[in-house]
Amino acid sequence: MPFLYLIVLAVAVAAICAALAGVVISIIKIRRTQKPYPLRLWIPAIVGVLPLLFVAGLIFGPSMLQQTRSPSDHFERVFSVAPAEEIRKLKSEAVLGLDSGLIFLAYNHSDQAWATTIRLAGNPIEAPNSAFVESFTGGDAPGWWKPGFNRKCQRLETRNFNGWDDIAVINCKNRIYVLAGSID
Repeated sequence: MPFLYLIVLAVAVAAICAALAGVVISIIKIRRTQKPYPLRLWIPAIVGVLPLLFVAGLIFGPSMLQQTRSPSDHFERVFSVAPAEEIRKLKSEAVLGLDSGLIFLAYNHSDQAWATTIRLAGNPIEAPNSAFVESFTGGDAPGWWKPGFNRKCQRLETRNFNGWDDIAVINCKNRIYVLAGSID
């Protein structure tokens, strides 16, 4: 996939160079004839910008689309099922890069919600000290995703599950926090 981005970027750079050359040639022709042809000047510039917009769409489009999805879409992306009735006040945020992805989820705690989460996460194992979770509680985590790591919070993890490298589930007093992450 990164190879495809390099090819598209090379095409965009070549198109921009061709557009700039077209603009320069148009300016020289306008100076020689002393007749302004604004259309001749703008067509190469417009044609040169189109590939650049295409490349920008390829690079930034997927992350922008993920951020506009609803919390239930993010829940479904992590667990491959829509949120059940017991999942209430669901909040989510996705942080996507070209080769990585994180989804942060939080919802109200109930015994039914906790049982559903454990079942959906593939029976995760206890992980009281998790480098995976601790590495994302700083910069990438949204402001509302603050599980609080005290003894009252139960931390579980699953690895290589449902297309994700890691899924962490944190059960605190009144909220359940989920972090799903993968790197290609």
